[in-house]
Amino acid sequence: MNLQEQIRKVLKEETNYIRMMLRRIPSRILEKMDEEFGSSLHYVSKIFIKSFKSDPGLLTEEEFSRMVIMDLLTSLSVRQYFYGGEMSEEIIDGLAKQLTKHYQERITSMYNVLIR
Repeated sequence: MNLQEQIRKVLKEETNYIRMMLRRIPSRILEKMDEEFGSSLHYVSKIFIKSFKSDPGLLTEEEFSRMVIMDLLTSLSVRQYFYGGEMSEEIIDGLAKQLTKHYQERITSMYNVLIR
């Protein structure tokens, strides 16, 4: 593989935030990610019921999803595994978008139950 191909491969990996997360976070933490996601989903759901009265006009599905994923990242202590605890907004946003896509079906299902 020539140098240009190697550089392209590295750059591609550095924009795949889930792959970046998988390389940096210990497997013992990753093994409980689905469990932690469930906890985050239920925690944010309770907030949605209590604080927003399950009103989609007060909290859209996109905002609900973002809250769930940000709570998940916090509960997994993801920041400490990136660049000495510093994560750029680009990394946070990219990781949040990819995790939202990964968990979208479960998030949407819960949101739809809550707004009824």
